[in-house]
Amino acid sequence: MTIFKPVLDFNHQQLALCLTIVSEQAKLLKKIRTAVSPEIADAIRHCVVSGQKLIIYVESSAWASQIRFIDADIIKAASDFGFTKIKTIQIKIQAEYRPLKPASAIRLPSDNTIRLMQQQSQAKTDDALSQALSRLASTLEKRLTTKS
Repeated sequence: MTIFKPVLDFNHQQLALCLTIVSEQAKLLKKIRTAVSPEIADAIRHCVVSGQKLIIYVESSAWASQIRFIDADIIKAASDFGFTKIKTIQIKIQAEYRPLKPASAIRLPSDNTIRLMQQQSQAKTDDALSQALSRLASTLEKRLTTKS
């Protein structure tokens, strides 16, 4: 028989560390947003410190290029906040999530239209266009029969 350890008996140090890091990132984000213009502040979504690099996530490439002009101000704001080891800024674009649209149903021509295409293609067999029309009609006919 397996006895499971209750949840409250686990060591919560990893969770506490993660929460501390997230809290520091939120405070740094707030400090950076106060150091830039309100328009740029609205475009900054998140920031993460990785070694000597500050990674800033923005909503579009237009805002990314605007932030590149003021990266020295951002590094100074981060340094004033206590992140003195930051030397460079990397800007990444984090586009807004848009769910994919469901695929629309394939619309095939009617059986009558396919027969008309076949009749037209049989009228001239030497023409390249009539041969292509014949192949298209046979392909559509196969798809129509497998769909039904």
